[in-house]
Amino acid sequence: MTGQKLTLKEKLKLKAAQALLKKQLKKADNSSIPQVLYIILAIIGFGWLAMGIMDNWKGNNWWINLILTFLFWLPGLIHALIVMKNYY
Repeated sequence: MTGQKLTLKEKLKLKAAQALLKKQLKKADNSSIPQVLYIILAIIGFGWLAMGIMDNWKGNNWWINLILTFLFWLPGLIHALIVMKNYY
């Protein structure tokens, strides 16, 4: 903002701060279901429901999980636990 170019060290600090802020904002926005409840729903076969609520029923994650859960419970559980990192 001062018209001076940033040094490499300053650029790296800025990028790290931006990434940290983005990650914190994402966690704050998507915390509509506690993580423990998400895991419990995934274990009992309703991981697709938790994903749908977390995504506001947009996207394909909950469809994929629903199909995997219907094929057999274990693939749905594994998918739900892998995708959980996107929400928390």
